Amino acid sequence: MALENKVFAITRDLDRNAEFIRLVKDSGGIPLSLSTIKLEPKSLKSIFRLMNKINERNYEYYIFMSSNAVAVLLSLAEKINKKDELLIELRNKKIIALGPSVKNYLDLQGVRTYSMPNKFSSKDLSEHIKRLDLPRGTRILIPRSAAANSFMKDSLSRMGLLADDFFLYRPHTADLDDLWIQFSSLLVDGKIHALIFTSPSSVVSFCNIMRKILPEYAYHCTKIPSLVSIGPLTTNELKIEGFSPFEARVHTIAGSFKLAKKILTNQASKQASK
Repeated sequence: MALENKVFAITRDLDRNAEFIRLVKDSGGIPLSLSTIKLEPKSLKSIFRLMNKINERNYEYYIFMSSNAVAVLLSLAEKINKKDELLIELRNKKIIALGPSVKNYLDLQGVRTYSMPNKFSSKDLSEHIKRLDLPRGTRILIPRSAAANSFMKDSLSRMGLLADDFFLYRPHTADLDDLWIQFSSLLVDGKIHALIFTSPSSVVSFCNIMRKILPEYAYHCTKIPSLVSIGPLTTNELKIEGFSPFEARVHTIAGSFKLAKKILTNQASKQASK
């Protein structure tokens, strides 16, 4: 098998990485889940205020741009005994999800996705909503990370839509642990065969962590045969850091793995034909 014992690393927590681990193992590879980000949720007082705001404003649409946003929102609501109330609200409104991973997580909560763009960047989402031709004055809530920029809210406002951001959490660089030491050792030895970056913030945190334990990490990363970005925003951040990644055409974990697998398989075929 061309991918037997090839190491596939990804900037994604082990707890949320079941799909990737299954895909890698089914192909004979070894998965490595690098925790790049830890989330600092908002205070419980802010969630009480959010629930009051939801009741007052009667939002017609909710936009979720990551599964983290869904998970943190429901977790905080549960802590104030409002999870059931919130789920009823979401199940009775129109939900727009940015990508299959978000949709799948919502499905697990019994929340149906009303609409989803075919591509999964903020720009694609904005264009998708524009094509929905929502009435001016439509009220939309976007629960999201505090690290997000104002692009989505600003673009919706230009369409005449009444969009509110609600910042659920702030991402921070994860702590250095033994897995990062293991990854660094494998990287230096040329035993990381694929590295997949899953978000712009994971790129920043990856670089912050690696600078502490392996200052020449960027040089070693250029030797990785398959360095893959999940989508255009992540690609841009990688280019800022000096990387030249391959970009997945389908901006999902499965799409990124498929590309990484294809690159390694093609490489193995070329070597075998020599």
